[in-house]
Amino acid sequence: MEFEKFKYLENKYWKGETTIDEEAMLQEAVTMNPEYASPSLKAVFGYSSNLKEVKLPEQFEADFWNRVDEESGTAKVIPFRVDAFIRYAAVGIILLALSFSIGHFLMNNDDHTHTMSSSLATTEDTYQNPKEAFEEAKKALLYASVQMKKGTSKVNELKRLDQTMSAIESRH
Repeated sequence: MEFEKFKYLENKYWKGETTIDEEAMLQEAVTMNPEYASPSLKAVFGYSSNLKEVKLPEQFEADFWNRVDEESGTAKVIPFRVDAFIRYAAVGIILLALSFSIGHFLMNNDDHTHTMSSSLATTEDTYQNPKEAFEEAKKALLYASVQMKKGTSKVNELKRLDQTMSAIESRH
């Protein structure tokens, strides 16, 4: 193969535009006239010729299919986790309630020219005495804490049930 045609094929090869026949011609030219080829092209075709000599052991295919058969019965199934579901459901409920209350507030506002911030700024305080307000807030937070503790105990029971069900499923 002449040098100019070789260089043309080499450039075409590096652009990824050669056909299989052209690559075979290029590989033959590299083995016949290695002085034409760039070091990179020599390396590529040298590696590919070495790969043809690599053989897998005869037992490889049998071992592979045996392993596939062993592992095919143990497919990983992602279990339904109640605690994760409850978290996402709670966030969804909070967002829904928040959007509903904002929408309700905006719809019931008689004068639509007022913004929410100006309406909230004109709201009067419920308690005149800061100590009274603090005690009332403390009661509300204590109540919320007690209710959260009750809910957490139920979630813990559900977690235990989920773990038990997962353990039973993994044994079968």
